[in-house]
Amino acid sequence: AAIFVYGFGLGVLYSVGYFIVVNLYDETARAVKVNMLNFFFGTGAVVAPILAGQAMQRGVAWQGVFLAALPLAALAAAGALAVRFPFRPVRATAANVDRSHWGAAVYVIGLALLCYVVSEMVLTYWLVTYLIDRLAAEVAAAGLGLSLFWAAMAAGRLAAGPLIGRLGVGRYIGVSTLVAFTAFVGLLTARTPPVALGCAAVMG
Repeated sequence: AAIFVYGFGLGVLYSVGYFIVVNLYDETARAVKVNMLNFFFGTGAVVAPILAGQAMQRGVAWQGVFLAALPLAALAAAGALAVRFPFRPVRATAANVDRSHWGAAVYVIGLALLCYVVSEMVLTYWLVTYLIDRLAAEVAAAGLGLSLFWAAMAAGRLAAGPLIGRLGVGRYIGVSTLVAFTAFVGLLTARTPPVALGCAAVMG
């Protein structure tokens, strides 16, 4: 029950950030602000596992690691309540309301995005436990593996624009999927933590 509520809260928190950016800025500033938001998400995803791994290595309980994030969440909530967001009204037009012309591709893309997000979250919560239980990695090393995954993902997102320009969207998705799948198989068959960490970084 706690994990369900936690996941729901994370989903709302991630989504509302993009909602706020989209409704506050025009197209020119929007891209800059979204990239800034993604940068801080990525930075937290890289730094937090390292700090958590070091803390747990020194005897801090995992409950304490989760509780340490509460002051930040409370600060974000207090800031959101104190700020008045000047949302720009979005007019409802036939173009953004009428769904009768949606093709099957829209639903396929939506399902693919859902699968991607689910796989990303599953890997985030599974990788550390897998490295510790299956490969007998130390807690700090397992946290480093998760940080490598997110650091590589940040680098991949930066490289995505130029790569898509050269390969095209369809080929880029296909190549990325093949690389990620191959790396995941390597992760599952790895016998030592360093090899598993390398596969996790390639997946990212």
